[in-house]
Amino acid sequence: MVKTKNHNWKIVDIIQKIMKELRKNSGTKEQEPKIYCGRVVIVGMTEKPFIGYRLSSSSFPNREMVADGESVRVVSCKGFEEENSKNPYLIYKCLQKVGSRVIVANGTHIEEIFSLVQNNQHPVKAIEKVLKELGPEQDEHLTPRIVGILAGTTGYLGVATPRGIEIEKIELKPKSFKLVATNHFDYLSGALFEIWGRNENEIARFLLKGPLFKTMSHPISACAFMDGKIGIWPEAQNHKTCQ
Repeated sequence: MVKTKNHNWKIVDIIQKIMKELRKNSGTKEQEPKIYCGRVVIVGMTEKPFIGYRLSSSSFPNREMVADGESVRVVSCKGFEEENSKNPYLIYKCLQKVGSRVIVANGTHIEEIFSLVQNNQHPVKAIEKVLKELGPEQDEHLTPRIVGILAGTTGYLGVATPRGIEIEKIELKPKSFKLVATNHFDYLSGALFEIWGRNENEIARFLLKGPLFKTMSHPISACAFMDGKIGIWPEAQNHKTCQ
């Protein structure tokens, strides 16, 4: 793991934090507890390597994912385009294929990382350069910038927060994944999670309905890349749908 700033958080911290939030948000016994993790990047392997991105938002739910050749864009639903003027971070490319590699990210920093990787910059160096230069998003929350890169059976995760930046290189193992998110999982804990899915569509659905992800609130959509193909799985429950 490559870190430009160290901290002492351990995996037990995130478990305790999540359980506290789940109890606070659980409401009645019948209501499934939820925790808000914002945007999520995952990289892993079932039988084949994959990378994925989950879009969640408590403030701007009227968005969807649209595949465009070798990329996926987050766009406003028809009729909600005026929301774009309220926040410069709403519309962006979240997945981009570059040669044999695939990049996912929660904002326009994907474009700069793409350019560096396209020019043969090593993924760690590309992530480090861009995240160091940009830092977290300059909104009222200082939302972390997160990114993942899939390169064969190797994955990379990066995050920029007010604490600094972290980057991890991961040798992928079957039926497992690692993640980073803009909330709660906004650092590289080293935790390994179990996953299953036979193709890109099942991985995208897992990002919304899998055992860990179904405890996360405000889902909108998810995309995944596996074996040369892009899958998108929409989630309209509790949100206005794009018609």
